[in-house]
Amino acid sequence: MKSFTTISPNYCIQEHRLICGIDEDYGGSVGWFKAESKYPAEGRKVKALERYFRMFNKEPENWTRRGYEYQWRYTGISFLTMDAANDYVSNHRHTYEIRVYVKFRRSQLTRS
Repeated sequence: MKSFTTISPNYCIQEHRLICGIDEDYGGSVGWFKAESKYPAEGRKVKALERYFRMFNKEPENWTRRGYEYQWRYTGISFLTMDAANDYVSNHRHTYEIRVYVKFRRSQLTRS
């Protein structure tokens, strides 16, 4: 009985996720989030919100200050070919930010 090991690529789909609510001491970035938005404020708005927070020691109405970071997460979707994975990405890119990640899996075949 002979044993063979193969390494086959598995083309996985990852999505770029915003993780909110991280403690400021943990690391990550600190941002200002409006109640109905899932993206942090940018530019001059951040400076104005920080100035308000320092002056009054409280968050402005309808704004929350919290830690966040972006991470690439595996979605559970994978393909056997790069072409199939790229087709999926091009058809679903409008829904969320995604990419193809190549993961190698080892499988052991036994031959009698």
